[in-house]
Order: sequence, then C-alpha cells, then structure tokens
Amino acid sequence: PLAAENFRSLCTGERGLVPHGHEGAGKPYHFKGKHFYRIIDMFINQAGAGTDSVYGGMFKDDPGGLQLKHDRAGLLSMANMGPDTNTSHFSIMVNAAPHLNG
Repeated sequence: PLAAENFRSLCTGERGLVPHGHEGAGKPYHFKGKHFYRIIDMFINQAGAGTDSVYGGMFKDDPGGLQLKHDRAGLLSMANMGPDTNTSHFSIMVNAAPHLNG
C-alpha cells in the first residue's frame, strides 16, 4: 500500500532530498531528527517530516487502509486534512478513536 511504503521510505531516508518546488525543498525525505509536534492526552501523538510524501505531493488513500479501525492504542495512522491528502505526517494512537475511521 502507498501509505506503508511512504512511511517506510521516510524511516530509512532512502529517497534523498526533496526537489525544488515541493514542500520541504532541499530537506531530506526522512523522519530523522523530527519531533512530535502535536500531543493530545489520551488521543494521539503526531509527527511528520515537514515534506511532501515521497511521491512528490499528496497521495490518495489506500482503499484497504480505510477499512481498518482506530480501535486501540499503539496503532500507526496517516495524519491528513481529508480524503486523498496524505503527505509525510502520521499519528500514533494513544487510545481508541472511532471518529477517525473511514
């Protein structure tokens, strides 16, 4: 799935630098040195690379991924601004969050 490969690539840093004209231009496609920027008690911890996705912009939701439920703590989830707006931001669920399903 696209989201899993995007996250994996951002963990390894193997995609190199963000090209000119994209969010984070000149920075590495990498989570190294990044901090959680949003921590909401009993809900989520969010972080991101401050870049586009490794695909060069926003990418579409994985249809199979939308069937998974935010039903327990410890789950990794893409953080986005709505349908098909995935980039380099993610959330770690600290609790169940059914309102994020689908």
